[in-house]
Order: sequence, then C-alpha cells, then structure tokens
Amino acid sequence: MIHTQALKMQSYIFDRLYCKEINLFYDYITDNSEGSNTANLPNLTEISAQAPNPCGYSTGMEDSSLNGGIMLDAVVAAYKTTGDEKYKNLAREIYSGLRLCAEAHGYAGYIARSVSPFDKKSVYFDSSRDQFTNWVYGAYRYYESGIATEEHKESIKSCIIAVAEKCLRDVNEESNYSLLRADGKSGLVLGMWGSLGAHEYLRMPMFYLAAFAVSGDTKWKKLYEFYRDEAIEESFKIDCSTLWHAYCSLQMQYSVCLCRDLEDDENYKRRYTELSEKIADYYIARIEAMCKDATPEKLTGKFMPWRTLTARYRGIVGGRAYYNPAQPKEATDAFYILRDIGNSSHVIALAGKGTPELTQLILGVMDNVDISNHYTGGPIDLYGAYMLLEYNNRVK
Repeated sequence: MIHTQALKMQSYIFDRLYCKEINLFYDYITDNSEGSNTANLPNLTEISAQAPNPCGYSTGMEDSSLNGGIMLDAVVAAYKTTGDEKYKNLAREIYSGLRLCAEAHGYAGYIARSVSPFDKKSVYFDSSRDQFTNWVYGAYRYYESGIATEEHKESIKSCIIAVAEKCLRDVNEESNYSLLRADGKSGLVLGMWGSLGAHEYLRMPMFYLAAFAVSGDTKWKKLYEFYRDEAIEESFKIDCSTLWHAYCSLQMQYSVCLCRDLEDDENYKRRYTELSEKIADYYIARIEAMCKDATPEKLTGKFMPWRTLTARYRGIVGGRAYYNPAQPKEATDAFYILRDIGNSSHVIALAGKGTPELTQLILGVMDNVDISNHYTGGPIDLYGAYMLLEYNNRVK
C-alpha cells in the first residue's frame, strides 16, 4: 500500500510535470494552469539555434532523462510493491519517452537531456554524464524487471550498446577523455575518465558492464574490467562533504550498485557493497536534520518563464556560447531542499540501509509540500526514494 502523502506527490508529478503527449517529465511549472510544464519551453527555432545555451539549462528541458530514469525505476518498484497494473503501464509509457531521448534525434549513443514536445525530435546538443547515468540505470532496471515489452527490451539493448560504443569512440586523449556533444564538439560536463571527481569514476565502467549484461558480448566485459580497479580505487576517495548537492552521490550510488549487482566476482561485489555503505553512512548521519529544514514556508518559491530572466554568460565551449537564465533563489532553494532529501534517502535505500523511521521522515517532508503552491521537480526525487524504501521493506 502506498501512503497518502506519496500518492499526493505522485499526483503532482503526473499532473504537473509529466507531458502525456511525449511521456517525458519536464523540470518545473510557472503556475498551476494546465500545460504550464510545456507552455514556456523553447520553441523549435530557439532549440535549432541552441539558445540560450546548448544544455537547455533553466529552460525546463534540462533534466528529462535524469528525472525519467528515477521515475522509471520508481514505478517499477511501485508495481512490484503493489501489483497494480497501472504501474506496469506507466513504466512502459515512461520508457517510451526515455526512448525518444536516445533515438529520436538520430545521434548514435547520445542521450539527450530532453526532447521537444513540439516535434518530438529536437534536442539540445550538450547532455551530461548524469543524464546518461540515470537513463542507463533506470532503463536497465526496467529491462530486468519482467514487465518490459520485448520491443522495449530490444530498444534498451540497442541504446545501451550504442552508449558503450560512443564511449569507446569518443573517450580518448584528443577529447580530453570526454563524451562529445551531439554535434561532435566538446561539452561542459561529459568527462568520463582522467581528471574526474571520485564520484564520477565508475560511470563509464558501469556503461560497459551494462552493455555486457544486455548483449553477452565479452568485449564490453573486458573493457569494464580494464577500468574497474582504478575506478574503484578512485571512488573510495569520495568525500561527500565536498559535493555540491546530493544528486552527485545518488548518481555515484547508481553506478556502484549496478556494478555490484552485475559483477560475478564475489571479492569485487564485497568492495562495491563497502563503497555503497560508505556513501550511505554520510547521509544517514545528516538526513534527520535535512528533513527538519524542509518547512512548508521554504517550499513555495516560484519558477519564472526563462525568457524573462537575466542570463549569466558562462563562456564559449565547442564554438557555442552558454548563457544560463538565473531563476529566483527562492525557487531553486525550494527545489534543492526536496531534491537533496530525496537523493540522500535514495542513496541510503540503495545501500540497503533504509529503515521505517527514514520512510516516516520522507512522508513528513511530503506532508509539508502544498502542491497547490509548489512549482519544482523536487517531488520526483522524494517519490523515487520513497518507492525504493517501500519496496525494500516489502522484500526484507
């Protein structure tokens, strides 16, 4: 049974952030009118010009793959927890949207941040390591869930292999060991090896191991094993206190836990378990204080149409200018309060350290969200954590 507070978040997410015409979750709303999640998205001319920046930052088209990966895994967990067929159907719908982010644009192995609802194919050229991570994690969990259609399983297999092939093709000294944008140029946050943070080293090995898992092609397993030892050694240097927000830790935990689950060597499985617990322990010590900070008055900051905002110039990368519209601080604070709590709790749940007390803390935060006066994508993160906690409680 899903608690009332979680159903409230579920309603907000699907009624306000989800676009049924394209099966994607957009980033925020600017008011409570129907269609607000897409009303202020960039038009096709703006996307073609890569305006205001090649990432689509702050436009509402920034995080559909990231959010979709969380939500796909969440509704799979909801189906396994409740047996309700609607969650199976939602999983298939959500993957249909994520599939567009990987296939609609025609750039092999490229996971777009989002896709325009206006033609169902236009994308921004610069994605990120975290969009790839959440896409691969969520899609693989759906792939192995027993509820994916055969067509979807073939699509997931093809897309994950294409991601691995893009890593093999792009990540070299010439590219500064980064994935390239859809236009073949350098991007902002696509580094996959070399000078990385500790939380980033397992992403490419994760992609190679997932490619092996869906294909059985030992080429991918050998590539995973080539990077594995150094990636684990660097990952153990993690200091979560230095990370900007908890989403960095969640993406690391996704890679750690997928590698743990797919690894066939018990010694490496043990090391991955130790690493996942190390990350979780940091947030276990802090989650109660974080939840206390999520008071109702802090959760009502309102996002604005991006064209009305002052944009910060971030420079030229790969021959393209990056201008980032600056949303009001009250709105971004409301978002990150919920996102950090959700992502921190998710990290704990993935390590198998969730408790009934943590579930109650999450429900209390959900209770503080007035969905008639809330505008952010933060409830996605709360909902993702909650559903995994509920599923884990069920299978214990």
